[in-house]
Amino acid sequence: MRHVDLITRLAVAAIAGGAVLYVLRFVATGGEIGHRFLVLNTVLAAIPLVAAVALVKKRRRRLEAIVLGLVWLAFLPNAPYLVTDLKHLPEPGGAIYWFDLVLISTFGMIGLLLGSASIYLVHDAARGRGGIGRGWLLVAAIIPLVGIGVSLGRFARWHTWDLLLAPQLILGDVLGGVIDPLGHQKEVAVAIAMAWLVAGAYLVFFALIEARPGSGAAGAIHRHPEPPTHGREVGSSQWSSHDDSGR
Repeated sequence: MRHVDLITRLAVAAIAGGAVLYVLRFVATGGEIGHRFLVLNTVLAAIPLVAAVALVKKRRRRLEAIVLGLVWLAFLPNAPYLVTDLKHLPEPGGAIYWFDLVLISTFGMIGLLLGSASIYLVHDAARGRGGIGRGWLLVAAIIPLVGIGVSLGRFARWHTWDLLLAPQLILGDVLGGVIDPLGHQKEVAVAIAMAWLVAGAYLVFFALIEARPGSGAAGAIHRHPEPPTHGREVGSSQWSSHDDSGR
């Protein structure tokens, strides 16, 4: 599968960078362990990427693919949810406020990166099997669900595992916003805003990944010599083809 190793390295590097900032805050505050929610939320944000890698790394049986796909989709809102942790910023003023602004914003960007990376892996697999159009239809269907999931998590305080424990209540909240959007203005507005944010982040991620040599239409052209014809070697004539080998 293309780019799995690159994306995995990017994710690890991003999380490591966030961890450095977190430790620096611990040292700067004299050993105060604050913002523990960032640790848990980052772990939850990484689950959809792990599920996506497991899904596309090798061929899976249908049942395995369905289970991994459902895990990926269920946990995917946890990635951009990290952006909403900005609500935990302290009152403006003082050095700690500015450090926390950088810290939480960094983890928010890490969440967007993890989410975009996992969407890309599933999108790339989908367009490889169903074509470009179906791949983008999948993305267009998934992103609004992610926005809804973030809104449900922040305002209704639902957790991913509540999809198993109380699915009917979650569905009721979703339908409430659909049927009566004016009565749920804040929740609906946040769902739309988060969907736009995720869409923007993903389009940037997609463009950067696809611009790399060896990616899609931007792939590097590798030349292979023609086989000898009638016992004679062909001089410098070469065939060119896009490299679609997995990496």
